[in-house]
Amino acid sequence: MMKRSLGVSSLNQQSTSSKVQRLNPPSAEVRKAGPYLLGPRQGSSPVRSIVQCLARKDGTDKFYTIKILTLSDPREESQDDRQGKMLLHTEYSLLSLLHNQDGVVHHHGLFKDEALEDKESSRYYPGQSVPRKRRRLCLVLDCLVHHDFSDENQELVNLQHYVIKEKKLSEKEAIIVFLDIVRVVESLHRKNLVHRDLKLGNMVLNKKTKRITITNFCLGKLLVSETDPLKDQRGSPAYISPDVLSGRFYNKLLNERLILLSYFCFSLCFDIVIKPANTNTHKTSKYTE
Repeated sequence: MMKRSLGVSSLNQQSTSSKVQRLNPPSAEVRKAGPYLLGPRQGSSPVRSIVQCLARKDGTDKFYTIKILTLSDPREESQDDRQGKMLLHTEYSLLSLLHNQDGVVHHHGLFKDEALEDKESSRYYPGQSVPRKRRRLCLVLDCLVHHDFSDENQELVNLQHYVIKEKKLSEKEAIIVFLDIVRVVESLHRKNLVHRDLKLGNMVLNKKTKRITITNFCLGKLLVSETDPLKDQRGSPAYISPDVLSGRFYNKLLNERLILLSYFCFSLCFDIVIKPANTNTHKTSKYTE
């Protein structure tokens, strides 16, 4: 099976892989972040200021995922920009504590660079003859998606996408995968680190080994101790415990129960849209064993 090459012919680089095939037209512009060639965007971001791209390290066949935050002039900085910086720094800080942790995504550095403004960006103003240079903050992560440029990750799949595609999972498979989730989460909790957005969409499954990798630690938190109370409301609305919405303490086990229910039944315990009008309804929801 032929795979595409992430790069352009003007670079005159020859890949060591026999699968590489040049695809980009000669007029294509090189999109880079530091020493990384940028490819297509991946997934979605919790804030507009951060984009996530597939990337290949220049001169190698190693692929990564890069989260890129375009930094605004302090005078133009929006709430979204400030939140983006907080999320990126939080993920970098937490993953720096987890370099030797099995079952979680790992980072490969955080750096700043400069790039010309993208014409498709909302910050590129009509009538502007020359795009401005913008500073960017880039977080390099493991590539945990199967893509068109390599077969290396062909066994990896987003757990939510897997459940949607398979529709019906065997009890044996569900238990094996769930036990691995518990193993990884328990290890994080022993380090007093809570993810705060555990859900199928933030997990990657290796279909061959049935091992799980947890991703997206940008909402996580390191507690002072295991008895440190955690009451703030973070994460995906349908997974937030009614206890937390009511101002009571966070129940670590509830996220795991929600994941198990979603995995078996492909449904959510609190499957409603969180808006001011129905927040009280969500607060009074009850989780039944």
